[in-house]
Amino acid sequence: MGTGVDKPEKPAIPRVPSNNDQPPSEGPFGKATALFTVVLGITAIITNFQTCRALREGRADFKDQQANILSVIGQTKRLADSAREQFEVIERPHVSLGRPDGTLAEFVVPKHATAGEGVGIKIYLQNGGRSPALTPRVGITLPPLLLVAKGATKSKHPFKPHSDTAEPLLRYKTGGTWNPENEEQSIAPQSEYVHLATDQLSKEQYDATRAGKRFLMLIGDLQYCDELGNYTHRTFQLYYSAQFDTFFDMSETDWSGFYKFPVARSDQEYLPPCDQPEEREAREKQRRENFEKMAKTANVLVGTVSPSPKP
Repeated sequence: MGTGVDKPEKPAIPRVPSNNDQPPSEGPFGKATALFTVVLGITAIITNFQTCRALREGRADFKDQQANILSVIGQTKRLADSAREQFEVIERPHVSLGRPDGTLAEFVVPKHATAGEGVGIKIYLQNGGRSPALTPRVGITLPPLLLVAKGATKSKHPFKPHSDTAEPLLRYKTGGTWNPENEEQSIAPQSEYVHLATDQLSKEQYDATRAGKRFLMLIGDLQYCDELGNYTHRTFQLYYSAQFDTFFDMSETDWSGFYKFPVARSDQEYLPPCDQPEEREAREKQRRENFEKMAKTANVLVGTVSPSPKP
Protein backbone atom coordinates (compact mmCIF):
# COMPACT_ATOMS: atom_id res chain seq x y z
CA MET A 1 0.00 0.00 0.00
CA GLY A 2 1.19 3.55 -0.70
CA THR A 3 1.90 5.84 2.23
CA GLY A 4 -0.80 8.38 1.30
CA VAL A 5 -1.34 9.01 5.05
CA ASP A 6 -1.69 12.12 7.12
CA LYS A 7 1.28 11.22 9.34
CA PRO A 8 4.26 13.42 8.53
CA GLU A 9 7.11 11.65 6.91
CA LYS A 10 10.66 12.83 6.61
CA PRO A 11 11.92 12.01 3.10
CA ALA A 12 14.97 9.82 3.20
CA ILE A 13 17.82 10.47 0.83
CA PRO A 14 18.16 7.36 -1.32
CA ARG A 15 21.32 5.41 -0.67
CA VAL A 16 22.75 3.75 -3.71
CA PRO A 17 24.53 0.50 -2.83
CA SER A 18 27.86 0.11 -4.55
CA ASN A 19 30.03 -2.79 -5.55
CA ASN A 20 32.09 -2.07 -2.44
CA ASP A 21 29.17 -3.36 -0.34
CA GLN A 22 29.59 -6.81 -1.83
CA PRO A 23 32.24 -9.41 -1.02
CA PRO A 24 35.03 -9.47 -3.61
CA SER A 25 34.55 -11.92 -6.44
CA GLU A 26 35.94 -12.47 -9.87
CA GLY A 27 32.70 -11.23 -11.45
CA PRO A 28 30.63 -12.59 -14.32
CA PHE A 29 33.19 -11.64 -16.95
CA GLY A 30 35.88 -13.71 -15.24
CA LYS A 31 33.54 -16.67 -14.89
CA ALA A 32 32.56 -16.45 -18.53
CA THR A 33 36.21 -16.35 -19.59
CA ALA A 34 36.96 -19.49 -17.58
CA LEU A 35 33.92 -21.27 -19.05
CA PHE A 36 34.88 -20.47 -22.64
CA THR A 37 38.48 -21.51 -21.98
CA VAL A 38 37.30 -24.95 -20.85
CA VAL A 39 35.06 -25.32 -23.93
CA LEU A 40 37.86 -24.34 -26.32
CA GLY A 41 40.27 -26.69 -24.53
CA ILE A 42 37.90 -29.62 -25.01
CA THR A 43 37.54 -28.69 -28.69
CA ALA A 44 41.33 -28.67 -29.13
CA ILE A 45 41.65 -32.11 -27.53
CA ILE A 46 38.95 -33.59 -29.80
CA THR A 47 40.47 -31.98 -32.90
CA ASN A 48 43.99 -33.20 -32.07
CA PHE A 49 42.79 -36.74 -31.33
CA GLN A 50 40.87 -37.11 -34.60
CA THR A 51 43.71 -35.60 -36.66
CA CYS A 52 46.33 -37.93 -35.16
CA ARG A 53 44.11 -40.97 -35.67
CA ALA A 54 43.54 -40.09 -39.33
CA LEU A 55 47.26 -39.61 -39.98
CA ARG A 56 48.22 -42.80 -38.12
CA GLU A 57 45.77 -44.98 -40.00
CA GLY A 58 46.72 -43.39 -43.34
CA ARG A 59 43.14 -43.48 -44.44
CA ALA A 60 42.26 -42.26 -47.92
CA ASP A 61 39.24 -40.46 -46.63
CA PHE A 62 41.34 -37.91 -44.74
CA LYS A 63 39.34 -35.15 -46.36
CA ASP A 64 36.18 -36.64 -44.86
CA GLN A 65 37.88 -36.73 -41.47
CA GLN A 66 38.89 -33.10 -41.91
CA ALA A 67 35.30 -32.18 -42.76
CA ASN A 68 34.12 -33.99 -39.63
CA ILE A 69 36.64 -32.08 -37.55
CA LEU A 70 35.43 -28.75 -38.95
CA SER A 71 31.85 -29.84 -38.23
CA VAL A 72 32.78 -30.61 -34.61
CA ILE A 73 34.46 -27.20 -34.29
CA GLY A 74 31.34 -25.50 -35.67
CA GLN A 75 29.05 -27.39 -33.28
CA THR A 76 31.32 -26.58 -30.34
CA LYS A 77 31.31 -22.89 -31.25
CA ARG A 78 27.52 -22.87 -31.38
CA LEU A 79 27.40 -24.59 -28.00
CA ALA A 80 29.85 -22.04 -26.59
CA ASP A 81 27.76 -19.15 -27.97
CA SER A 82 24.60 -20.66 -26.48
CA ALA A 83 26.33 -21.19 -23.13
CA ARG A 84 27.54 -17.57 -23.16
CA GLU A 85 24.03 -16.26 -23.88
CA GLN A 86 22.52 -18.39 -21.12
CA PHE A 87 25.26 -17.29 -18.75
CA GLU A 88 24.57 -13.62 -19.45
CA VAL A 89 20.83 -14.09 -18.87
CA ILE A 90 21.48 -15.81 -15.53
CA GLU A 91 24.17 -13.42 -14.30
CA ARG A 92 22.73 -10.11 -15.52
CA PRO A 93 20.98 -7.72 -13.12
CA HIS A 94 17.18 -7.70 -13.27
CA VAL A 95 15.82 -4.39 -11.95
CA SER A 96 12.05 -4.26 -11.50
CA LEU A 97 9.56 -1.80 -10.06
CA GLY A 98 8.49 -2.10 -6.46
CA ARG A 99 9.64 -3.50 -3.15
CA PRO A 100 9.29 -7.19 -2.26
CA ASP A 101 5.99 -6.38 -0.50
CA GLY A 102 4.56 -4.97 -3.77
CA THR A 103 4.74 -1.27 -2.93
CA LEU A 104 5.57 0.63 -6.14
CA ALA A 105 5.56 4.23 -4.94
CA GLU A 106 4.51 6.44 -2.02
CA PHE A 107 3.76 10.09 -1.37
CA VAL A 108 6.24 12.09 0.70
CA VAL A 109 4.39 14.82 2.62
CA PRO A 110 6.53 17.46 4.38
CA LYS A 111 5.80 18.07 8.04
CA HIS A 112 3.26 20.87 8.60
CA ALA A 113 2.90 21.37 4.83
CA THR A 114 0.54 24.14 3.74
CA ALA A 115 -1.82 24.02 0.74
CA GLY A 116 0.70 25.53 -1.68
CA GLU A 117 3.76 23.54 -0.57
CA GLY A 118 5.15 20.65 -2.58
CA VAL A 119 4.61 16.93 -2.00
CA GLY A 120 7.16 14.41 -3.31
CA ILE A 121 6.88 10.86 -4.65
CA LYS A 122 9.18 7.96 -3.78
CA ILE A 123 9.60 5.30 -6.50
CA TYR A 124 10.83 1.88 -5.36
CA LEU A 125 12.92 -0.55 -7.39
CA GLN A 126 14.70 -3.80 -6.64
CA ASN A 127 17.49 -5.77 -8.29
CA GLY A 128 16.57 -9.45 -8.27
CA GLY A 129 19.59 -10.44 -10.37
CA ARG A 130 22.97 -11.90 -9.46
CA SER A 131 25.15 -8.93 -10.44
CA PRO A 132 24.96 -5.17 -9.80
CA ALA A 133 23.03 -2.74 -12.00
CA LEU A 134 25.64 -0.08 -12.83
CA THR A 135 25.17 3.69 -13.33
CA PRO A 136 21.39 3.64 -12.68
CA ARG A 137 19.31 6.55 -13.97
CA VAL A 138 15.74 6.95 -12.65
CA GLY A 139 13.38 9.86 -13.17
CA ILE A 140 9.91 11.08 -14.06
CA THR A 141 9.85 11.87 -17.78
CA LEU A 142 6.94 14.33 -17.63
CA PRO A 143 5.26 16.16 -14.73
CA PRO A 144 2.53 14.01 -13.13
CA LEU A 145 -0.75 14.24 -15.00
CA LEU A 146 -3.60 15.37 -12.71
CA LEU A 147 -7.11 15.02 -14.09
CA VAL A 148 -9.93 16.80 -12.26
CA ALA A 149 -12.79 14.49 -11.36
CA LYS A 150 -16.30 15.36 -12.51
CA GLY A 151 -17.87 17.93 -10.20
CA ALA A 152 -14.60 18.75 -8.43
CA THR A 153 -13.23 22.30 -8.30
CA LYS A 154 -9.87 23.32 -9.71
CA SER A 155 -6.88 24.10 -7.46
CA LYS A 156 -6.76 27.54 -5.92
CA HIS A 157 -2.98 27.59 -5.58
CA PRO A 158 -0.98 27.43 -8.86
CA PHE A 159 1.88 24.93 -8.60
CA LYS A 160 4.79 24.10 -10.92
CA PRO A 161 6.28 20.60 -10.40
CA HIS A 162 10.01 20.25 -9.95
CA SER A 163 11.78 18.78 -13.00
CA ASP A 164 12.84 15.19 -12.35
CA THR A 165 13.95 14.10 -15.83
CA ALA A 166 16.65 11.39 -15.75
CA GLU A 167 19.93 12.32 -17.43
CA PRO A 168 20.73 10.05 -20.39
CA LEU A 169 23.62 7.61 -20.16
CA LEU A 170 26.20 9.36 -22.32
CA ARG A 171 29.97 8.94 -22.52
CA TYR A 172 32.34 11.18 -24.42
CA LYS A 173 35.48 10.02 -26.20
CA THR A 174 36.32 13.58 -27.34
CA GLY A 175 34.74 17.02 -27.00
CA GLY A 176 33.09 16.46 -23.64
CA THR A 177 33.70 15.62 -20.00
CA TRP A 178 33.13 12.15 -18.62
CA ASN A 179 34.72 10.82 -15.44
CA PRO A 180 34.29 7.07 -14.85
CA GLU A 181 35.00 7.64 -11.15
CA ASN A 182 31.67 9.49 -10.91
CA GLU A 183 29.80 6.64 -12.59
CA GLU A 184 30.51 3.93 -10.04
CA GLN A 185 27.09 3.97 -8.41
CA SER A 186 25.16 0.72 -8.55
CA ILE A 187 22.15 -1.23 -7.32
CA ALA A 188 23.64 -4.25 -5.59
CA PRO A 189 22.25 -7.75 -6.26
CA GLN A 190 19.20 -8.68 -4.18
CA SER A 191 18.81 -5.13 -2.88
CA GLU A 192 16.30 -2.27 -3.02
CA TYR A 193 16.70 1.22 -4.45
CA VAL A 194 14.63 4.33 -3.73
CA HIS A 195 14.31 7.31 -6.05
CA LEU A 196 12.89 10.49 -4.51
CA ALA A 197 11.18 12.97 -6.84
CA THR A 198 10.62 16.13 -4.80
CA ASP A 199 7.81 18.70 -5.24
CA GLN A 200 5.68 16.86 -7.80
CA LEU A 201 2.29 18.20 -6.67
CA SER A 202 1.01 20.69 -4.11
CA LYS A 203 -0.43 19.74 -0.72
CA GLU A 204 -3.82 20.93 -2.01
CA GLN A 205 -3.55 18.64 -5.05
CA TYR A 206 -2.37 15.78 -2.84
CA ASP A 207 -5.38 16.11 -0.54
CA ALA A 208 -7.73 16.21 -3.56
CA THR A 209 -6.01 13.14 -5.07
CA ARG A 210 -6.37 11.11 -1.90
CA ALA A 211 -10.01 12.16 -1.69
CA GLY A 212 -10.67 10.89 -5.22
CA LYS A 213 -11.16 14.39 -6.70
CA ARG A 214 -7.99 14.10 -8.82
CA PHE A 215 -6.65 11.22 -10.92
CA LEU A 216 -2.85 11.06 -10.87
CA MET A 217 -0.72 9.35 -13.54
CA LEU A 218 3.02 9.57 -14.17
CA ILE A 219 5.56 8.26 -16.69
CA GLY A 220 8.93 7.14 -15.32
CA ASP A 221 12.26 6.30 -16.93
CA LEU A 222 14.84 3.67 -15.92
CA GLN A 223 18.32 3.12 -17.43
CA TYR A 224 21.24 1.03 -16.24
CA CYS A 225 24.23 -1.05 -17.41
CA ASP A 226 25.71 -4.38 -16.37
CA GLU A 227 29.24 -5.72 -15.91
CA LEU A 228 29.28 -7.20 -19.42
CA GLY A 229 28.63 -3.81 -21.03
CA ASN A 230 24.92 -4.33 -21.84
CA TYR A 231 22.50 -1.40 -21.78
CA THR A 232 18.92 -1.51 -20.44
CA HIS A 233 16.31 1.23 -20.87
CA ARG A 234 12.64 0.96 -19.85
CA THR A 235 9.79 3.38 -19.31
CA PHE A 236 6.87 2.73 -16.95
CA GLN A 237 3.48 4.28 -16.23
CA LEU A 238 1.97 4.45 -12.73
CA TYR A 239 -1.40 5.64 -11.54
CA TYR A 240 -2.71 6.27 -8.04
CA SER A 241 -5.96 4.70 -6.83
CA ALA A 242 -7.72 6.63 -4.07
CA GLN A 243 -10.00 3.66 -3.47
CA PHE A 244 -7.09 1.37 -2.54
CA ASP A 245 -4.70 4.17 -1.46
CA THR A 246 -1.87 2.77 -3.56
CA PHE A 247 0.01 3.09 -6.85
CA PHE A 248 -0.52 0.58 -9.66
CA ASP A 249 1.66 -0.25 -12.67
CA MET A 250 -0.21 0.51 -15.90
CA SER A 251 2.46 -0.57 -18.41
CA GLU A 252 6.19 -0.94 -19.08
CA THR A 253 8.05 -0.58 -22.40
CA ASP A 254 11.57 -1.74 -23.26
CA TRP A 255 13.56 0.81 -25.30
CA SER A 256 16.99 -0.81 -24.96
CA GLY A 257 17.34 -1.44 -28.69
CA PHE A 258 16.52 2.16 -29.64
CA TYR A 259 19.50 3.94 -28.08
CA LYS A 260 20.58 6.91 -30.20
CA PHE A 261 23.47 9.32 -29.78
CA PRO A 262 22.48 12.99 -29.63
CA VAL A 263 23.63 15.31 -32.39
CA ALA A 264 27.36 15.86 -31.92
CA ARG A 265 29.53 18.84 -32.69
CA SER A 266 32.39 18.47 -35.14
CA ASP A 267 34.84 18.01 -32.26
CA GLN A 268 32.72 15.47 -30.38
CA GLU A 269 32.79 11.69 -30.48
CA TYR A 270 30.74 9.40 -28.26
CA LEU A 271 31.45 6.04 -26.66
CA PRO A 272 28.88 3.27 -26.16
CA PRO A 273 26.58 4.15 -23.23
CA CYS A 274 27.94 1.38 -21.00
CA ASP A 275 31.42 0.79 -19.67
CA GLN A 276 32.94 -2.26 -21.40
CA PRO A 277 34.79 -5.00 -19.43
CA GLU A 278 38.14 -4.29 -21.08
CA GLU A 279 37.86 -0.58 -20.20
CA ARG A 280 37.12 -1.41 -16.58
CA GLU A 281 40.02 -3.89 -16.42
CA ALA A 282 42.42 -1.27 -17.87
CA ARG A 283 41.36 1.24 -15.18
CA GLU A 284 41.80 -1.34 -12.43
CA LYS A 285 45.27 -2.16 -13.73
CA GLN A 286 46.17 1.54 -13.76
CA ARG A 287 44.89 1.92 -10.21
CA ARG A 288 47.03 -0.98 -9.01
CA GLU A 289 50.11 0.44 -10.73
CA ASN A 290 49.49 3.88 -9.20
CA PHE A 291 49.03 2.33 -5.77
CA GLU A 292 52.30 0.39 -6.09
CA LYS A 293 54.14 3.57 -7.13
CA MET A 294 52.71 5.46 -4.15
CA ALA A 295 53.67 2.63 -1.79
CA LYS A 296 57.25 2.50 -3.13
CA THR A 297 57.55 6.30 -2.89
CA ALA A 298 56.34 6.18 0.71
CA ASN A 299 58.91 3.51 1.57
CA VAL A 300 61.70 5.60 0.06
CA LEU A 301 60.62 8.67 1.99
CA VAL A 302 60.44 6.72 5.25
CA GLY A 303 63.89 5.26 4.62
CA THR A 304 65.46 8.71 4.10
CA VAL A 305 64.19 10.09 7.39
CA SER A 306 66.78 9.41 10.10
CA PRO A 307 65.61 8.99 13.68
CA SER A 308 65.98 12.01 15.95
CA PRO A 309 68.93 11.81 18.34
CA LYS A 310 68.09 11.16 21.95
CA PRO A 311 68.65 14.12 24.25
